Amino acid sequence: MGVLGTVAQAAQLYPALIPLAAGAITLALWAYRRKQFGLSLVALTLGGLLALLYTGGAPALALSGTGSAPPLDAMTVTAPSRTPASRSALTNATLPADYDRARFSSTTRLHPRFPKDLPLPGVFRLETNFGGTRSGQVTARFRFRGEGAEAVADFKALAESSDWQVEVLAPHRLTLRKDGQVVQAWFSFPGHSVVLDVPDPR
Repeated sequence: MGVLGTVAQAAQLYPALIPLAAGAITLALWAYRRKQFGLSLVALTLGGLLALLYTGGAPALALSGTGSAPPLDAMTVTAPSRTPASRSALTNATLPADYDRARFSSTTRLHPRFPKDLPLPGVFRLETNFGGTRSGQVTARFRFRGEGAEAVADFKALAESSDWQVEVLAPHRLTLRKDGQVVQAWFSFPGHSVVLDVPDPR
């Protein structure tokens, strides 16, 4: 089930891979039934290499091992940039007026109480976020590509460009403040992830 789950998550993250995978498998089966094992192996290898090239090396969330990779079609950034002007497509989605649940948990949109003016680097991809809809700490977890130090530098530069005060507590830990808002950032360099905690001011 683990392999099938990974395939399903990769298909959600990269829908264009479905026809590519189907073509590679069809060609491999055609060659195998005609006892052309070399061609079958070449077809599977070529399909795998094309998939890796298309996804930039790996489907970032599908291979993370968390089992909860979201469909991030609206949040995928095609070309990460190292400039402070780069912004992700993440948005605070407007919730219906009758939305009245005590807890919020989503893998596709940011929490409604997540700071709307906090910019996020294009290399960040939302993995999950949760918290009370009206009170309680909000916690958001992201995955990022590339080096951890570069992700920290990008996040710090973007925050400062939006008038957030950034305090560096450690190479992997930042505290951001603006207009009474506080965000604690915890980076995991080996895990290529960052957790943003927004404490409840009440």
